Amino acid sequence: MRDLRRPTNRVLNCAKGAALSSGTILDTVTVLTGIHQRHSNKGMAETIQRNIELVGQPRWTEKEHQFAKSLQRELGVKETGYPLMIKPILKPSDAVVGGGSSDVGEVTLIAPTASVYFSGRSPRSN
Repeated sequence: MRDLRRPTNRVLNCAKGAALSSGTILDTVTVLTGIHQRHSNKGMAETIQRNIELVGQPRWTEKEHQFAKSLQRELGVKETGYPLMIKPILKPSDAVVGGGSSDVGEVTLIAPTASVYFSGRSPRSN
């Protein structure tokens, strides 16, 4: 919570300044939610990756590849079907951009957390 006080106070001061400059009164401030960024656990991610590599990539049927390609065609991306190779762990980004909000950030503050992006999900592009 300590990390949120400073930016929250800054926003409140902006609202107070806007009220003052417009000759109005800031009556009520309601905070509906606060969402923390996620803090993934590197050790857990590496363990998951090792297990995925031990299990191996699924062996997709031609029918499954055609289904994946039809989804990719619909999305307007390159039609490659499901991936044939296991991808390495992505390095964390220095910039936090985009994406929707989620309670996963709250969970990562109290429990080790990692995300699995395995090729069983609907393919966008490879």
